[in-house]
Amino acid sequence: MPKMSRYTIMLTVLPLLLCACATTAPQPAWVKSHATAQEFYQAKDQCLQDAQRRESYSDAGEVIITDWDHFSACLNSQGWSLQRVARN
Repeated sequence: MPKMSRYTIMLTVLPLLLCACATTAPQPAWVKSHATAQEFYQAKDQCLQDAQRRESYSDAGEVIITDWDHFSACLNSQGWSLQRVARN
């Protein structure tokens, strides 16, 4: 039986590991009773805009910083809650 190289083993094992990670386990999602996807995207865009600020750095140029706590609080204030839901 020929020896299998590390590369060959990784090419065999990696897809199996990736499939094992792709489960239907509950994932976090923003939820609001009787709300549409369009309403969520509008709220998300508005909250994201409120939670972001631009900063300039001499070595990196302009960078957008997002305050995720502010973003979450903004969505919560509009009736959205982050919950674990099953995905197909």
